Amino acid sequence: MNVARKAALMEAQIDLLEGKRKSVGRLHQAILEHANNVRALSGSKGSAGGDGEDGEKPGMENLGQLMDSGVMPPAVSRLVLAAQEDLRREIARQMHDGPAQSLTNIVLQAQIVERLLQKDPEQAPPEVEALVGMVQRTLEATKTFIFDVRPMVLDDLGLVPTLRKSTRDRGARAGVKVDFESVGVDRRLPMELESGLFRIIDEALAAHLAAKPETLILRMDWTDKVEVEMTASKIAVAVEAPDL
Repeated sequence: MNVARKAALMEAQIDLLEGKRKSVGRLHQAILEHANNVRALSGSKGSAGGDGEDGEKPGMENLGQLMDSGVMPPAVSRLVLAAQEDLRREIARQMHDGPAQSLTNIVLQAQIVERLLQKDPEQAPPEVEALVGMVQRTLEATKTFIFDVRPMVLDDLGLVPTLRKSTRDRGARAGVKVDFESVGVDRRLPMELESGLFRIIDEALAAHLAAKPETLILRMDWTDKVEVEMTASKIAVAVEAPDL
């Protein structure tokens, strides 16, 4: 039974490595296509061929106006579609490496429990307990994955509650004490602005936590304008010199 479980886990790891190898190949091809699209876009005009009468240089200066008007050059459309496909590919890869792999382990553990219940029921309780623990960990990992993809609390409650949850969860996973402070009366911002601010602050928070500080303080000031300050520090340890 142990050999069968190890063999199944090895097969799952082989599939995982093969998927990563294919992802690297697709990413390499996508990078080459993006480079070609950027070269083509850098030579395209805002409206038609040739420089404008005012001597405006061709390129991406009028990209926002093109997107607002709904008329975009083919190169820009390809870039947008490629970016969407890259996002879908990354989500699929994370699902395969995370929740899908955990569910595979749960199925294997459930099969072990089933065999023990048929052959040796007295040995089943520890395996059942292990199965319950795997289900709980998978559920927590799935919730974390959903929050990282798109936190629903951001749409429902706004930026401050989302950052409060993010600092608490990331600090707990990193084993670092994170203090979040919001000064003033917070308010809802446009959805695009809230999403952009959350991504910027959350990425900065993850980068600071990767350095393993002793404490991390995130402070938001809503008094005059929205200001964000992040401070990471390490607690100095006093060492007494031995007597000479």
